[in-house]
Parts: sequence; structure tokens; C-alpha cells
Amino acid sequence: MNDNNTSIELAGASAPALPDELAAEFSDFSDEQKAILAESVQLGVAAMGATVAWIRSMRKMRGSLLSNCQGHTGWERVCGRVYRIGVNEANAMLRGLDGWEARFFGESGRDPVPPSISGDLSPSFFSRLGKVKEDLRPAVLDAIASGEISISSKAVQRKASDLKKQSHRVGLKPVAKPLPKPPASMAQLPKMTASTPTGFGVHKEISRSKYGDLPERDQEFNFLVGKAAANSKFNDELVALLTKASKGSVGKIVRIKALAAALHREFKGVGDRYQRSWDKDSKYPTYMTLWQHIWLEDNEFHLHDELDAVRQDISEANRYFSIAVMRLFNDDLEITP
Repeated sequence: MNDNNTSIELAGASAPALPDELAAEFSDFSDEQKAILAESVQLGVAAMGATVAWIRSMRKMRGSLLSNCQGHTGWERVCGRVYRIGVNEANAMLRGLDGWEARFFGESGRDPVPPSISGDLSPSFFSRLGKVKEDLRPAVLDAIASGEISISSKAVQRKASDLKKQSHRVGLKPVAKPLPKPPASMAQLPKMTASTPTGFGVHKEISRSKYGDLPERDQEFNFLVGKAAANSKFNDELVALLTKASKGSVGKIVRIKALAAALHREFKGVGDRYQRSWDKDSKYPTYMTLWQHIWLEDNEFHLHDELDAVRQDISEANRYFSIAVMRLFNDDLEITP
């Protein structure tokens, strides 16, 4: 009795209807099954809509903080205290939603060519989508629209990985954004007034419109990032050199010494550059903070993440080396004649 009543209620006039394409595909289902499926689709749409609305509110919050100079500090506090996620994760979700809206949403705000409703349109999905390289993201979204891959974080990750491998096989490289040519001579940075005290724990403000587009911003970006083609060539040549050395009679200690010396030289070069900049203008760290914020907003470069990845690689290498050293000696061994 109860089952019959449920069937009548679900199949009644108040029950949601299946979209035309789904109704045609599942025409062999009974009316009750179609009603249950329609209800499931409707609930899925509502859940996905709630996720999208939440991320949109995050984007609005971030835009508000940027507009009144609270910037990264305020956004970081909101992410940690309210959203309970890291800044990088939140920014990835925003990039993912931006790409999703650009691909699927028209000017009316509605989806003109909706993908299959089945899937996991969750915060983790948008985060994974936002972590896909900008030049590969449109192809991943096209794969979702065509039904080639499902709406899931794992499917996005696999597709992005496949696209990256394909680009390497055919010799394609991500297209780097063109950098404006630096001026012939290093321009003198304008001096900021000392009206506000500086130092740790002291609130400071800097005009983005006044100092954000100085030519030094692009010079520092080019110094840190370089050109995509040159980076790829360097990486390939370094791998080839290390592979060749491993096949010869070059000792392992000699190889490690050479790599350590190279790291020493590169780190010293970075330190010397910014020490000279500091000596020239003590406000240079403030400029660099502003420019890094702009690079992050434009999805060009996240210096903190890049340096943190280097720090982790070095820490892991040192851990392996420490383990090796511990296995080399036995302090309790007595050497007899």
C-alpha cells in the first residue's frame, strides 16, 4: 500500500520532469523510475548550485578585500578562520569556477550547453580544475562538455596529465605570456614618504595604481620565471647531462658536490640581487610584496609556493643523505691487527 502511494506521488503532476535528452534515453523506464530519476537530477542540480553559490560568495569576499587594500592578509584570515582552507586551495577553487563559468555560462548566467548532471561538482572538483595549467584547462572543460570525462576531481587530473604528456610527445610547450621589453637602463624606484612607521607588526599601505606597473615588476618576473622555451631546454639538457654522467666513471660524491656548488651559486645570486635592491631602496621588499600579489592575481606566478617546493625538495634530499651517512659507520667496531 505504501509503495503504491509513493509511486503515485512521485509520478504525479507535482513531480519534477526529466530533461528531454534524458527522457529519450531512459524511455524504457517505468513512470515511477522516471519520477525517481527526475527527483535525483533535481536534487543534484540544487546541490551543485549551492556549491557554485558558495564559491561565488568567496570570490565576492576576496574582491572586496582587494578593493580596500586589505589584500592577501585579510583574505588569508578569512580562508583560515571562516572557510577552514588554505589560501592556495581557495584561489584554486576560484580559478576553477572562473573557467567553468567561461566555458558553460552565457550572458544570462544560465548554462546554454549543460554537461551531464551526473558527477561531483564539489569544492574539491573546482579546486582540482583550478590547479590545471591555464593553457590546458580549456581542453579539460571541452572533454567534460563532450562527455569524454566525468565531472570528478580524478577525471580532471587524469585528463590534464594525459594532455601534458601529449604536448611533450609532439614537442609543444605551454605558451608563456609575452613580457614587455625592459628599458635600456634600470629606472630609479620612486621613494615613498615615511609618513607611516614601518617594521614588523606595523600596518602599511601601498598604492597599487602608483607602484604596481613599474618596469621593475616585469624585470623581477623575468628574472624569477624566465622564458618557457629556455626553461624547458635547460631542464632537458640537465637531465641529459646527469644521465650521461651516471653511465660513466664519475663518482657519486663528485656529482653531489657539483650539484651542491650549483645550488650555492644560484641561491647566492638571488640573495645578492635583493640585498643590492635593499641597499638601493629600503622599501624594495614592499614593492616585491605588491608585485607578487599581482602575479598571483593574474595566475602568472606564486613565488612563495615555488620557493616552498624547493625548500621541501632540499629537505627531503638532506634526509636521504643523513640516512645514508648513518648507515656508513659502526662506532662500536674495534679494529684489530
